[in-house]
Amino acid sequence: MLARTPWTPRAAEKATRRRLNKDRRRHLVATVANILEAGEPTKFAFEASCRHGIRSSLCAQGWRWQEADAIAADIVATALRSIGTQRPTWQQGQPEWTQEGFAPVLRTRCAHCGRQLPEIDGTNRIYCSEVCSSVRRSRLTAIRRANEDTVHKLLAGGRKSWVGFDR
Repeated sequence: MLARTPWTPRAAEKATRRRLNKDRRRHLVATVANILEAGEPTKFAFEASCRHGIRSSLCAQGWRWQEADAIAADIVATALRSIGTQRPTWQQGQPEWTQEGFAPVLRTRCAHCGRQLPEIDGTNRIYCSEVCSSVRRSRLTAIRRANEDTVHKLLAGGRKSWVGFDR
């Protein structure tokens, strides 16, 4: 019997573009700029965490994901411009990159324990052993995750948690 009942599709709801007010946007940009300036080894270290934190906070407030992501991307891009960062070229982003005309740095000591590096095949190594490599990598990963979690909690936690990052 349902097949015989007349059916008319619902009219599509008009998509309303949500926006942040000027004060909230200015506050978010300033907060994100302060967080990005603290990034190590580059100012881009917390870029994804800031975008994720803002986006998840807006989604928790009822924003659609696409709108929240667009606003978060815009806020992070504005904050990066405000602190004067410039993205490196692809070549500059490579681990073995050196300035034109300079020879790469040859390591003689392990980056983790400081012992003399063994000379094997004339390659430029960073660590003296797999143990040093894995320990150093796990320590750096733990530090990076802790920092990213802190940034996410600050930005997703609401306005009260941003007080410490005001300029």
